[in-house]
Amino acid sequence: MRTQASWEEQQRALNAARVLADFANLESEEDAQHFRKDHGDFVPRTWWDYQPTTLDGAPSPKKQWQIAQKFLQDAWLFEFDISLFDYVHLLTSVFDPDDLKSTLFEKRYRPPFATGLELGEASPYHLAVKWLAGQGWRAKTCFCGKRFVAEHSQTKFCGGNKNTCFWAHRKSKQHSWWIKHSKDINKQRRRNYQLEKKRSHRANRKNLSQR
Repeated sequence: MRTQASWEEQQRALNAARVLADFANLESEEDAQHFRKDHGDFVPRTWWDYQPTTLDGAPSPKKQWQIAQKFLQDAWLFEFDISLFDYVHLLTSVFDPDDLKSTLFEKRYRPPFATGLELGEASPYHLAVKWLAGQGWRAKTCFCGKRFVAEHSQTKFCGGNKNTCFWAHRKSKQHSWWIKHSKDINKQRRRNYQLEKKRSHRANRKNLSQR
């Protein structure tokens, strides 16, 4: 039997997963800034500006949020049916930079992943990843390309553009069907036209002969 506490926990996980989908859909630094303002506690605040380096100290071409997002997008593509290696990368790519305890390279090397002891307190990001790992069928990608969290296994379109995406999908399928069958359909139409033309011609000749 579901208790009030378990229901509330389920809702927290579901809400966190929806925010995770929004994070997976970010397309630019500007989008990330808006997301950061709207969901300030989703990940550690200092994490957004963190930029890892190579072992010799050269900065990575991507910020940490972009690295983590790529792992997340790959996991979403396979509905979280991923290897343990990739799952660990998902979890350890989000951390509080202040908790990193690497001393050997601390002045030159900024790692892209934390160790288990450096993760600190779990964030809503980690809650969402763990929850979706157990309910991967919820990680859907809409016809429009937007990643979203499904409430039912048969859901195919994102809630924000449900009608628009449904009709766009239907129109696309109809177009694909027409491209595949148009030659045969037009051929049959021409055949029917010729047959009808012959019938009309015979009928006209018969009427003239009976006058």
